[in-house]
Amino acid sequence: MEVGDTLTLTYSVAMKPSTLIAGWSGSGTAALYVRLTDVGGLETTRLTTDLAGSIPTGLGTFVTGRNFISAGKTAVFAATAALSSAAGGGSVVTITLNTLSSGTLRIQSSSTTLRWTPAAAATDLAGAPSSTSVAVESGTADRDF
Repeated sequence: MEVGDTLTLTYSVAMKPSTLIAGWSGSGTAALYVRLTDVGGLETTRLTTDLAGSIPTGLGTFVTGRNFISAGKTAVFAATAALSSAAGGGSVVTITLNTLSSGTLRIQSSSTTLRWTPAAAATDLAGAPSSTSVAVESGTADRDF
């Protein structure tokens, strides 16, 4: 992971922006934080609207499958999210890592596959909640971030 890396989240239907990130209209970019936390050798990535990590977005969580930080540590990136339309009427959220706000990272050279668990707090334009089924990164395993 490093400054300039992106995460791309694709929904099969058009999503209501304010349920993805509170107060977001979907135009322009929204500020958020990408928090990597290591607990027992498993790293989870949470997307929050505050540096302390207490206010989650409606975008869900990730498991990286690799060890980017030391055991029991947390690293936080300031980031931005942009919303666009996907083919077939879905929504695409592109998250760009801007600065490392706290913590340090390890460099990874091996391939992995990200696993994303969307949040039910995210709703489509009709108000139906997002599936919370785990989505596995498609394509060949690669060096993420």
